[in-house]
Amino acid sequence: MDCSSFFGGVVATLIGVFSTVLVTKKVETLKHELESKKALKRLYIELADLCEECKDNLSELKDTYYRTWHIEKGYQVDAMWAGVSIPKPPNTMILESHIDKSFEDLTKEQRIGIRAILHLCRQIDNSITSLTRQMGDGKISSVSVKNYMSILCALYHLSLNMKEQEGRFVKINKRPEDVQESVFKSLGIDLSCDACAGYQVVVS
Repeated sequence: MDCSSFFGGVVATLIGVFSTVLVTKKVETLKHELESKKALKRLYIELADLCEECKDNLSELKDTYYRTWHIEKGYQVDAMWAGVSIPKPPNTMILESHIDKSFEDLTKEQRIGIRAILHLCRQIDNSITSLTRQMGDGKISSVSVKNYMSILCALYHLSLNMKEQEGRFVKINKRPEDVQESVFKSLGIDLSCDACAGYQVVVS
């Protein structure tokens, strides 16, 4: 075998190896991009589900707030206590798994929003603990119920914006009371004294 044939074979082998490495890296990159897109899509689906869960919890807490208002006023106390309920905290286990898979592909604003969502969920856990303790002591505060609702409003508002705006999301700095008012209005929740006073339960 002459030198030219030998070196030609070596070069061909090296080119083959190099091409294989490039193709492998390209395939891995495409696979990663595909998995990231899937994770982002699932993240937005989970955010939509979180919005619905917040809506359901706010509806349940509206009823609890009305009942608590009557209990504090001394109206139909026994009947009102019978229907008092505290919603479970939002289930974020699946959401967090998709966050882990897509976090590096989120924008800075999205990452800030996700951290805020997780923080609000921890605040909800604290509110539930407080309300559960109150109920165990045979009392419940309308202020505590409304505080829980305020946190849910913030979570609903933020999740909805992140879901609808996706990559264009920019966190809006609004006062908690303004967010609450906006969400209450959109969901038809009225906690005024007139609305509370007009609330009735069917006593069997």
